[in-house]
Amino acid sequence: MPYIQIIEELVLKLYNKHMKKSKTNKLTKTEKLKRLAERRRVSIEKAKAKLEKNKSERYEKIRLQYEALKQKKIAQITAYYERKLEKRLWKVQKMQKQMEVNKVKKIRKQEIKIKVVKDKSYRQKAFDSICYLSKIMRADRDWMVIQIDTGNRVHWSECVGGHIFPKGNYGHIATFLDNVWPISVYCNRKQLDSIGYNWWKKTPLSEDRLNALQELADNKILKNWLRDEMYWRNEYERLQIRIKEEEERLGIIQ
Repeated sequence: MPYIQIIEELVLKLYNKHMKKSKTNKLTKTEKLKRLAERRRVSIEKAKAKLEKNKSERYEKIRLQYEALKQKKIAQITAYYERKLEKRLWKVQKMQKQMEVNKVKKIRKQEIKIKVVKDKSYRQKAFDSICYLSKIMRADRDWMVIQIDTGNRVHWSECVGGHIFPKGNYGHIATFLDNVWPISVYCNRKQLDSIGYNWWKKTPLSEDRLNALQELADNKILKNWLRDEMYWRNEYERLQIRIKEEEERLGIIQ
């Protein structure tokens, strides 16, 4: 009896299996296409979702790269303009310092100029005195003097006192009589600051005295020695004493 039941169960299982296969075989083509379309739709949706995910990830990556690059560029531009601003501020500070230095120099120059102007009165008087003395001391009783450059005999008032070594560059020997001689006005104007303009060769000075004058002219200690108002005042007074003696000799009445 049990064997019969086992056989019946096996027969029943085979029957059910056969019925399932027959049902799947009985599916219509339309249902198969629908299932296939559904599978395709699902796969397409999965592919779209994956594509959207990749796209969003790519966009996010690009956005992050852009933000990083943007921050880098902003940092570079900021650093550039900061350096530029620092450089400009440094230039402004340098200009301000230079302006202050120039202001101080200008004030000092004005002070020196005022001092020189004060000194110049006696200095110019001393220069005028030596030029005047160089003419009258070489004049004869008739008040006539020989011009060194032309050799003409003229009245002492018709010539000027010319310096072999110009008083502008050689002020330390400007009041030396060996350096000042009566010459024509034309030669004195044309000479300007050139040494002697070659007329000094016609002076009656000996070679030793010319060499001594040249040594005095080249003496840097004397040339760089600061001459104050008292020095030029003493020079002026010394020359005035000599001028009075020569005027008394010639009978010149001032």
